[in-house]
Amino acid sequence: MATIREELHALIDELSDEELKTWLLELRKDPESIPSTLAKWIEKSSQLRTEISAKYGNLPSVVDTLHEIREERLNDLMGGE
Repeated sequence: MATIREELHALIDELSDEELKTWLLELRKDPESIPSTLAKWIEKSSQLRTEISAKYGNLPSVVDTLHEIREERLNDLMGGE
C-alpha cells in the first residue's frame, strides 16, 4: 500500500508546470488571508441578494417554504385537510 507521501508524489507528477505553480502559490498563502476571502464571498453574496431583490422583489425565505411543505406533508400523513 502506498504511503501518503508516495500518493502525493504521484499526483504531483501528473500536474502540468502551470498547475504546479498555481498549487504552490495556494500552499504558500498566509492562512490569515482566508477570512478576507470569506469576507469577499459574503460581500458578493450580499450584492447578489440585493440585485435579486431589486429585480424580483422580496422572495419568500427558503426556510419558510420548507416549513410550509413539511406542515402540508404532516397534514397529509395525519389525514388532515
